[in-house]
Amino acid sequence: MKILIAEKIDDVAEELLRERGLQPVLLFLPSREELIETLRDMDGIIVRTKVSLPGEVIKQAPKLKAIGMHGIGLDHIDRAAAEERGIAVLSVPGGNSDAVAELTVGLLLALVRNICPAYNDVRAGQWRADMFLGSQLRDKTLGVIALGRIGLRVAHLCRAFGMRVVAHDPMCPPEIAAVNDIALVAPEVLYHEADIISVHAPLTPSTRHMIGDAAVAAMKPGVIIANLARGGILDEAAMVRGLESGKIRGLCLDVMEQEPPGPGNLLLRFPQVVAVPHMGARTMESQRFVARTIAAKVADVLLGAENSGSAAIRL
Repeated sequence: MKILIAEKIDDVAEELLRERGLQPVLLFLPSREELIETLRDMDGIIVRTKVSLPGEVIKQAPKLKAIGMHGIGLDHIDRAAAEERGIAVLSVPGGNSDAVAELTVGLLLALVRNICPAYNDVRAGQWRADMFLGSQLRDKTLGVIALGRIGLRVAHLCRAFGMRVVAHDPMCPPEIAAVNDIALVAPEVLYHEADIISVHAPLTPSTRHMIGDAAVAAMKPGVIIANLARGGILDEAAMVRGLESGKIRGLCLDVMEQEPPGPGNLLLRFPQVVAVPHMGARTMESQRFVARTIAAKVADVLLGAENSGSAAIRL
């Protein structure tokens, strides 16, 4: 049986598939036509975030039994089309949690302490500490949107800095928040109280542009917003207006609505926007773990270790 690995992942995935008697086929970032043609002879596929699997592609893959997502977000995979065909859709919840959470805090520190402009200034031959007055995280309030594995880990790390944490997540059991000393609040309360807002929700029709003009208007003046979830949750036009007015002090972004962003993206013109290229999961440790785990899940389905006859979203 053949498994298409459509994006570059750790070599451990290929090794594991071969050990299980399966044939990995490497074709990174195929065009739509190449993807459709190659999938005609594939039993499984592993993707990351750059290769989408819409329904019309899935329907033209007659042998496909398993779709593996190297990570957790499934918004680029037509799950309904997969379910209709009895194709298992697999992901690795929690595999990147530490990596994404640590980058979240890293970007926040870079922003509040002016690390990027100070670094560039020193590299330019200057030594002007008085130019880069920052602020501390201690005694600030962090508002976490979506208290899943990543959001909870961010909360833990920020509490170590002496921050108070509130969160909005209608799916979070109250006892989970309580045992972690996190107050579950309505969105308007979070917006009113948070000095820093960290977004970790999936991209769905209900979360697309959930942070727009109305949300910004309800926030504290000088709020900082971090999005390490999915581009599209923030309304980028509203973010530009918030930055221009001064209502938003800064943004920390690992994701954007268009990736890579076009040269005319207005957000990237603001020095108070710290942006990196969707690299939240990119640590050696998480990449190896997630690659091995998703390869094993795909192999289990194809080799019958699970009931591959019933479609499911398998976490």
